[in-house]
Amino acid sequence: MEAYALWWREAGFHTAVRDTARDWRESAAAPEAPRVPSARPGGAAPVRQAPLAAPPLASSSFPETLPAFLDWLGRDEAQPEAHWSGPRFLPSARTAAPLLLVLDMPGAAPIDATIPLDAAQQRFLAAMLAAIGRTPDDIAFASMAMRRPAGGLIDDAHLALLGARMRHYLALARPGVAILIGDRTSRALLEPSAAPQAGRLPQVNHPGGTLPAIAMPALDLLMNRPAIKARSWQTLRLLNGVLH
Repeated sequence: MEAYALWWREAGFHTAVRDTARDWRESAAAPEAPRVPSARPGGAAPVRQAPLAAPPLASSSFPETLPAFLDWLGRDEAQPEAHWSGPRFLPSARTAAPLLLVLDMPGAAPIDATIPLDAAQQRFLAAMLAAIGRTPDDIAFASMAMRRPAGGLIDDAHLALLGARMRHYLALARPGVAILIGDRTSRALLEPSAAPQAGRLPQVNHPGGTLPAIAMPALDLLMNRPAIKARSWQTLRLLNGVLH
């Protein structure tokens, strides 16, 4: 549909009046060159300026203490989520948590101000953690995106920034081990070749060192695909050897 709309626009049928004739049979791949506005009497020609874009956040600008970092996340209007809708979920302020759950984004309808999960996701997580002798109260939560983007999609440019920001958080919070939930979380934080090895979990590299982690599919996928859930349960059991 977009291709047809583009053809009609290039053919000139999107407007009732044009200053110059248009051969609408020409390929849309060769659009008409834009006209340069003539100079105004007694002054220079008007210049159309491109809208200003917010400069990308650099990791060197991240605050160096966890309280300052969390305060910056909650207040800074240059964050990608500043103009996204929904409640804002900051990463946990807890340090040295034995287990950290890292999501790519909050659920579509969170019911808790501190846990960025839907009701069904929370129930499933509780059952998942019970398999390793833990409860949701035992773990810390962090979401790479503090709000849910439109359509639930994070583009690659934002994913790179959110990954760098999460690595900085990991260096400050120093959790013992992490569960990475969702493909985008794994892509942002793990090396492409990372995989469990005998007696050793994949490592997330961050400015303060490394963090052992396991990667699991998104919770909604686990809840609706029994075969994937069974395989992920086996992955979850790898934590038994590192949790204390």
